[in-house]
Amino acid sequence: MQQLKIWIGLLSFLVTFCVYAKTDRAFCQIKTDHHGNAIAIWQDLEDSFFVIRASSCPAGGEWSPHSTIISQATKLDCLYPQVALNDAGTVVAIWQEGSGSESRINGAGMLWDHRDEWSLFPAPLSPPAEVCVLPQVGIDQDGNCVAVWENVTAQQIQASMTASGTPWSCPPINIGASHDSVSISPALAVNPNGIIAIAWEDMELRAQQSLIHVRFGSTTGAWQEAQTLSTLNHFAYAPSIALNETGSALIAWQSDSGEENSELLIQAIHYPEETVPYTFPKNTGNMTGAQVGLNENNLGILVWTEKDETTNSLLIRSSLGTWDGTTMNWAEIQTPSATTGNFINPSVGLNDQNLLIAVWEIDTPSTNFIQSAVYSLDAPLQWLAPTILGNDTGGTQPRIALSNTSHATVIWATDEIDPALGCALYTTPSGWGNSTGIPE
Repeated sequence: MQQLKIWIGLLSFLVTFCVYAKTDRAFCQIKTDHHGNAIAIWQDLEDSFFVIRASSCPAGGEWSPHSTIISQATKLDCLYPQVALNDAGTVVAIWQEGSGSESRINGAGMLWDHRDEWSLFPAPLSPPAEVCVLPQVGIDQDGNCVAVWENVTAQQIQASMTASGTPWSCPPINIGASHDSVSISPALAVNPNGIIAIAWEDMELRAQQSLIHVRFGSTTGAWQEAQTLSTLNHFAYAPSIALNETGSALIAWQSDSGEENSELLIQAIHYPEETVPYTFPKNTGNMTGAQVGLNENNLGILVWTEKDETTNSLLIRSSLGTWDGTTMNWAEIQTPSATTGNFINPSVGLNDQNLLIAVWEIDTPSTNFIQSAVYSLDAPLQWLAPTILGNDTGGTQPRIALSNTSHATVIWATDEIDPALGCALYTTPSGWGNSTGIPE
């Protein structure tokens, strides 16, 4: 049983890695602060090993002329990077170092005014001689950081915290509580006030079900008890989470009854105000890859990929949620993408001014492209016509970061030698500017 649990945990990482790591560059991530300053991070192949690169761009300025390799030369692949940035200019990044039986969580940090000096937050984070994968990281307005990951050896979701410039807490905190399950696939959100929300999947092998749990905490070190969100006797997995400044969370996941020929559905909950998740009605087929956004006005957005069984297309679907004080009311499902073709890997941005933008990847036989749509909150509520970002060199794995000054920055991986990543900037009211690149 112990070996089975370990293999299940490793499989959850391998599936994720194989889906995205198609090129030399993968897992690009971007974050912006309130002003629109942006930090990008990605994994890149260098001398037969993956390293972690980072680049920065001040609001309204240009990306660094050269990216910085922030991982150490350990002769181990550095994978799955994550990054967080606060308005005070503190940046923290973490990643997985090694694979298989040699997997630990490592990291680095910097101050915005010293963007070439990644010397903060001494690492590593995870326990020695234990297999740890799939890290996530967040930071509050005071520079307190929290990192979570999946510990395959311990079958646990673990967390570590640090104040700016100090070592990560050791030993890490076990977030899950059950000893009869395998805890995998953590999703983390940290708001500026230091509230932490972690969602994850618990695979209960004896009961033959998997459940979504959430646990709230604080960067001061206080933790609440874990709560179960999903329905019993279902298989629930792949959680996504967003947290606003008041401490409310929007959590979504995939759900499957486990019955023969059952289909994948999306469920979501506005927590802790709601206690029963909402199940989105199926349109045409399996619903996967849910991404969520939630702002201080309790406006919520859910974007996912759905298969159209009639045309055999993968479409981008969405629903807008408005909070009435007791219930999140989800609007009629819309399709921001075209209705034929293959549209995958959605990412969504929503700020406190209610600017809402989604991006996704168009999968074609010859190459892939990046497309985006802006949501109009003027009547009628709808997605505006989508825009192709970049050029004919294509791109994959788009990610968006949206500031409260209504700067949106989208990055994506390319097959180009240089630039390393594609990039496009949206500003209000000008709209999309010329697509640029992030130099390697």
